[in-house]
Amino acid sequence: MVANEKTILTDAANHKGKSGHLTLTDHRLLFEHVAGFFTKQTYSTLDLPLERILNVYVTGTFKKVLVVTAKPGPTGSFPPRLEFSLSNPENWIKLITTTSQQRVKEIEKNANPHTFDFAALKLCLEKGGVILQTLKCPECGGPITLPAEGNQVNCQYCGKTILAIDLFKRLSSLSS
Repeated sequence: MVANEKTILTDAANHKGKSGHLTLTDHRLLFEHVAGFFTKQTYSTLDLPLERILNVYVTGTFKKVLVVTAKPGPTGSFPPRLEFSLSNPENWIKLITTTSQQRVKEIEKNANPHTFDFAALKLCLEKGGVILQTLKCPECGGPITLPAEGNQVNCQYCGKTILAIDLFKRLSSLSS
């Protein structure tokens, strides 16, 4: 557990044919199971940061299953789809959704101009359904391609430095 991390809900669950426990904290979603014939060990099959969660829903008519879709990791191009069999999956939907939204707000609030980068900005925008590839320079209006990483970009036309956090704040003020 991370320092000051709080457990919100834990329940017995099945995931990919393994019986274990699904745990929601204020930072992540975890699935752990015990395995071993002679020596039992606890394995963590899932450790998903809440800011990567895209959607949570329940599927199935007779056997209800909690489905969590997440943003792809560094090697995947499609969002992972995680399924959990639980005794009452409906209880988890609102808790996961609310807690992940609170986590994203906490990350945004604590963003330092020098640590908030374009990867984090793109993540926030994608969560809201916006895919942004280019923007106009606030100084000269020239097109600027968003970098995949880093916390600043320079306009190739006028040389102005644009910080990811400044762009985030500007976009936030437009939606208010």
